[in-house]
Amino acid sequence: MTASAGRSARSLAEDLEAHLKSRRSSVIDLLRSVWPWRRDEGASRWQSIDIAKAFADGTAWYEDFEYAHARDVFRAASGLDPRSPVLLAWVSRTAQLVKADDEATETADRAVSLLTSQTPRVDTLFVRAVAAEVRRDAAAAETFYRELTRERPDDPTWAMELGGFLDRQTRNADAVTVYHSVLSVNDRLLRPQLELCRMYSPSRLNEPVEARKYGEAAQRGYAAAGARAGEAQSLLCLTDTLAVGTNDERNLALAHAETAREIFNELRYDYSAARAEYYLALIAGTRGQFTESIAIGERALSLAEKAGNAPARAIILLNLGAAQVSVGNYPAGADDYLQAYKLYQSWRDEARAAQMQANRGSMLIEHGGPEEGVRDVRNALAVFERLGDRRFQTFCLRALATYYRNQGRLDDATRELNRGLAIARERNLADNVTVMTTLLALTQFDSGDYDSARGSLLDALKGGTGRRSTEARIRLARTYIYLGDLQAADSALQLGEAL
Repeated sequence: MTASAGRSARSLAEDLEAHLKSRRSSVIDLLRSVWPWRRDEGASRWQSIDIAKAFADGTAWYEDFEYAHARDVFRAASGLDPRSPVLLAWVSRTAQLVKADDEATETADRAVSLLTSQTPRVDTLFVRAVAAEVRRDAAAAETFYRELTRERPDDPTWAMELGGFLDRQTRNADAVTVYHSVLSVNDRLLRPQLELCRMYSPSRLNEPVEARKYGEAAQRGYAAAGARAGEAQSLLCLTDTLAVGTNDERNLALAHAETAREIFNELRYDYSAARAEYYLALIAGTRGQFTESIAIGERALSLAEKAGNAPARAIILLNLGAAQVSVGNYPAGADDYLQAYKLYQSWRDEARAAQMQANRGSMLIEHGGPEEGVRDVRNALAVFERLGDRRFQTFCLRALATYYRNQGRLDDATRELNRGLAIARERNLADNVTVMTTLLALTQFDSGDYDSARGSLLDALKGGTGRRSTEARIRLARTYIYLGDLQAADSALQLGEAL
């Protein structure tokens, strides 16, 4: 073996060791806390080992994002040791993630009731953190999570739990800071790199270069370590980042999603496979293949229901609603949006519920219920402004502009579009800039200002790609016709056909 090959082998071993460290330390902690208590009660040592094994299996499913399986295994472990507050806390945590809120609350309350003065401090802090989060006492939960990180500064488990809590609170920038702090201690850990990919994705902080950097690093690390579930999760994160990019990037996103689906199917990870199917449906939609998107989306919805993946059900319904609207099936689209809205409302997820409200309102504005639609959009916009969700702010402003344009109030439409463009350019939301600039051109066209419409469409084409760019070129050709420049109109159409 050459020196370089030896270094590679050592590097791989170190990567794998870092990947497994937090899981192993948690299992050892449980063994230390369970074994003495069981011995005092006269229980078999093997029963303690069974509990620890079940806990290890649960954390393995948890780390692989298979939360429904993790909950089942933690339930089984808790059945073996019904007096363990830690096991009940993990049941609560995983129940929360699969949106089984009643179970999450009930098991958290039971876990707190089992705490005593003899319970190790780390266990007490974790149980109280989980319980406070389930009870929606975010301030108390954060205090307990941060105390955990101070109690065990060298164990990445608790910093990752703090980051996950901040993520669930939609405090994306704070979560990023925590994940970077974990990497500053050990830059070989893979999970924080995957989480940073998610945090930097277009649906979060919208920093695609950073998202891709961390996603690719996580994917390489998981693949080298033979951790196939982590590799597939990294591919899905990269899919999320690339799906809104250029044609080449969308093609790569499709390949990543297909590979992730294959891995999940081989592992029989239906919970995660539903998400892979969702991304395949999403990419089909971005390509204008709406019938195919609906077919894949319905398959994804069925799989999510079977696997108990309630969060995926909601996002799949959103995508299905958009695809149904795109093919003109407005009642089905409205029903999908409404189902998703009810799910998010039942989970008290204000941001997602507002997204459903905005999508349904936008559809009503254009297809049969403009006054109801504009009320929904305004209500949703107020939520997005408070939460700082720039992407959906621009969506709502675009919907309001459409309402005003349909009402013949072109100055009001122009005002809302310019507001949206300022936000989209500030946050580098390239696709939104293309769409809104195109809509601004349509408004200018309707007012008879063809020269300004031409300028806006040319601006839209500077950063536009794919179907959006093709639509802009068709609009540009029509504008050239009104300006009397038939040759330029023909050139625009030819370029549109070539895309």
